[in-house]
Amino acid sequence: MPSLNRLTGVACALAGLCLLLVVIPDQVEAIEDSGVQPATVPTAVAWVLMAAGAFHALFPTGDTPFDGPEALRAGLFLAIVGGGVYLMSEIGFLYVAPGLVLAIMLAMGERRWFVLWIAALPVGIWAILELWLNRPLP
Repeated sequence: MPSLNRLTGVACALAGLCLLLVVIPDQVEAIEDSGVQPATVPTAVAWVLMAAGAFHALFPTGDTPFDGPEALRAGLFLAIVGGGVYLMSEIGFLYVAPGLVLAIMLAMGERRWFVLWIAALPVGIWAILELWLNRPLP
C-alpha cells in the first residue's frame, strides 16, 4: 500500500489539475482591456500545486502514520467550511461569516479574543471587497 505521503502528493497534484481544467475556466472571466488577465495568478498557483504535489508523490520523506482522531477533526473542519460556503450562497456573507468564524475558531480550540474576531474579521473583509474594491459578495 502506498504511504500517506505519496497519497497526499497525488491528491495535491489532482487538486491543481482540477483547478486548472475545471474551476479556473468556469469561475474566472477574461477581460480584454487588462494588462494582466484575472486567470494569471490562479493558473500559476494551480501549476505550482501540481508540481509540488507530483514532487511530493515521487520523493516522499519520512512516514506519516494515520491518526483517526486527527482525520475526524479534519473532516469536521471541512464540514464546517462546506456548510458555511453553502449558507453564504443562500443567506449572504455578512449574516453567515460571524458564525462561521466562531465555529472554525471553536473547532480549532482557539479561545482568545474570539469575540473581537467574530465581529471584526467579516466586517473588515466585507468593507475591503464591497467598499474599496467594488466587488460584490454573495
